[in-house]
Amino acid sequence: MNKNNAPILSVKNLTKVFKRHGQPDFIAVNDVSFDVMNGECLGIIGESGSGKTTVANMIARFIDATSGSITLFGEDITHAKGESLKNVWRKMQMVFQMPMESFDPRMKLGESIGESLVNSGMSAGDVKNEVTRLLSLVGLSAEFYPRYPHEVSGGQCQRAAIARAIAIRPAMLICDEATSALDVTVQSEVIALLRRLIHEMDMTCLFICHDIALVQHFCDSAIVMQHGKIVERGKPGDIVRNPQDDYTKMLIDSVL
Repeated sequence: MNKNNAPILSVKNLTKVFKRHGQPDFIAVNDVSFDVMNGECLGIIGESGSGKTTVANMIARFIDATSGSITLFGEDITHAKGESLKNVWRKMQMVFQMPMESFDPRMKLGESIGESLVNSGMSAGDVKNEVTRLLSLVGLSAEFYPRYPHEVSGGQCQRAAIARAIAIRPAMLICDEATSALDVTVQSEVIALLRRLIHEMDMTCLFICHDIALVQHFCDSAIVMQHGKIVERGKPGDIVRNPQDDYTKMLIDSVL
C-alpha cells in the first residue's frame, strides 16, 4: 500500500480555538497529530462536535489553524494563501456531506464539474468531452450535464460532486461525511464508487465519519476523536475488536 516511508499528509499538534464574544473560548481541536501515508485511507471517527470536520476544514485550508502545522507532500501548507493555496487544491480535493449545498445552484452540473478543467487551461471542447467521461465514471449519463443541482436526487448529486472532486486527478481525497445524508441503499452504492475510484486513481484518502462500522469496512487505519482530542488510534478492525477507550466502546455499542 505505502510506496515510500514519507507521509503524504502530516498533521502536528493541530489546534483550533474559536473566540466567542462574552463567553469562554471554545477549543474545537486540541493538539491533534497524525500522518497519512501514500495510498492509505485514514478514517477519523467521532460524534458531531468531536472536532473531526474542523480538522478536515483546517487541512483543506477552509479555516486557519490556531497553532500546529499541516504538511502536504513535504510542503508546509498551514498558512497557504493565494497561488500557493491553488496549488494545494490541485493536489487535494474534498467531497462534502451535503452535495446540493456544495454546488452553485445557478450553474449546471457539467459546468461545475468542468470548472477546474477550464481554470487549468483546457479547451471548451475537451472540457465537454472530459466531463462526459467523468460523469460516466461515476455512473451518470451525459444527460446530467445540463441539469441543475435541484433537478437531481441526493445520490446523483453526490456522484456529480465526486466527479467534480476527481476532475483534476488529486492525489488526496477528503470525504467529510460524504454518505451520511444519503439513504442506506444509495450510501452503499456511493461507498462502492469511492472505493473503486480511490483504487483505480491511486488516491490517498481522509475519510471523516461518525459510523465506526463503515470506517471498519472502508479504511486501512483510523483515529477516534472526542472533545477535540484523539482518544484512540489503530487499525479499524483492532479498534472494534478491542477498544481501549470508554468513548470508543460507546461508539461501537451504538452501531454494532
